[in-house]
Amino acid sequence: MIHSWWIPRLNGKRDMVPGRVHTNKIEADEPGIYAGQCTEFCGLSHANMRMEVIALEADDFEAWKANQIEPYQAPAAGTLAATGEATYIAQCASCHQVDGLEDADGAPVISRPDLRVYSGAAPNLTNFMTRNTFAGASWDLLTSECRADVWEAPPGELGERYLEGVTEECLNSVELREWLRNAPAKKPMYTDAEKLDETDGLVRGMPNLALSEDQIDELVAYLLERK
Repeated sequence: MIHSWWIPRLNGKRDMVPGRVHTNKIEADEPGIYAGQCTEFCGLSHANMRMEVIALEADDFEAWKANQIEPYQAPAAGTLAATGEATYIAQCASCHQVDGLEDADGAPVISRPDLRVYSGAAPNLTNFMTRNTFAGASWDLLTSECRADVWEAPPGELGERYLEGVTEECLNSVELREWLRNAPAKKPMYTDAEKLDETDGLVRGMPNLALSEDQIDELVAYLLERK
């Protein structure tokens, strides 16, 4: 299927065609967060396919870039986040990469979404909490109050507020927990059993992992440190 990546305020629009590499160059006149929407009907959940462009001052961008490539920091031993790391490896790491993550034996944990997902790709969650949204920008990672604080920041203050990332106080935990509890129920996706024969057993989108509430607590604690 064809998608169309569109950021209206930046006059940036580009089709995405299977099997082709398309590049796009856009420029913002000032720092800001610019929202967009897929404008090519692409099937199930087309209306949920949103996107954002974050434009920062040069110094803020360099700070963001440096943070993105910092070495992995494991959660402190004995914490809920540390338990969540193990849960993440067992439940999520087969599709979602966290750079630098190692298993209990010290071996790198490398995701292989190409073996499980029809598209062959799944979001990298290394710095998950440096983003504003999740699930294809369908939902905000920030509560409405904190989102407004970032989106409505004056250009000179956007960098500081955005680079802080999502804190526990600002996390939209209701939406994130609903997603972890049953992703297909929250966003229509071809993940049902009768579709697997059509895709050689590969899923389209995130399946229902049947996580317990304790596992969800652990994963949220772990993900909160991914920034």
